Amino acid sequence: MSSMTLNKLVEKLSPDCRKSLEGAVAICNSRSHFTVELEHWLLSMIEQQLDDVRLIFGSFDIDIDKVQQDLNQSLESFKTGSESSPSLSVHVTSLLKQSWLSTSIEFTDNQIRSAYVIYTLTKDDTLSSLVTRCSKLFNKIEPGQLLHAWPEIVAQSQERNHSVQNASTQANAGSKTPSLDQFTVDLTAQALAGKIDPILGRDFEIRQMVDILTRRRQNNPILTGEAGVGKTAVVEGLALRIAQKDVG
Repeated sequence: MSSMTLNKLVEKLSPDCRKSLEGAVAICNSRSHFTVELEHWLLSMIEQQLDDVRLIFGSFDIDIDKVQQDLNQSLESFKTGSESSPSLSVHVTSLLKQSWLSTSIEFTDNQIRSAYVIYTLTKDDTLSSLVTRCSKLFNKIEPGQLLHAWPEIVAQSQERNHSVQNASTQANAGSKTPSLDQFTVDLTAQALAGKIDPILGRDFEIRQMVDILTRRRQNNPILTGEAGVGKTAVVEGLALRIAQKDVG
């Protein structure tokens, strides 16, 4: 994945939501299926009785037991015989990626809750068509209504309490730049911690960046180019120079 690795996306899941994804892998493995599909994850959410899912289904008058039955029936048609650990399907990977976008942009949160997953699932035409194929009850969830009313719908959810606790922990850390901390990486801190290896053959580009940054007009350099040409290496080289106080 170009913008964020799969491991990073999984790390963005709330504790409850991550546990449900682990449960989906277990369900897939126990049935000797080859890949973890949307049905596995949704079934795991229901079996683990995630509050967000329960409250959303209740709000839209959805029979959760019927959905569980439909999901199990759908899984019966899956190909079996896998003898290796299952991987996440392209649809689950897509749902993870889009759920993170919904989480950070539309819900302005820093952890993916199951409510955000359900919202994203029903908002995306492709993903929605896949789940409604196995249970038409998902058609009852109106994503626009869910987005507008979700704070009231899941007000009593334990997932909400976990998110509040995590947010409080981060706030107590005393960061003056919470948004930057959430969406960026402090390469200078990594350089100071010895986590960046020496950068060779980039002295000219690094010096150009230093010259631009130290101008009176306080300009900012912009690095452009195809993937793999070494843009990150140049920035890491600059971070090393800053850590070594070699920018005069």
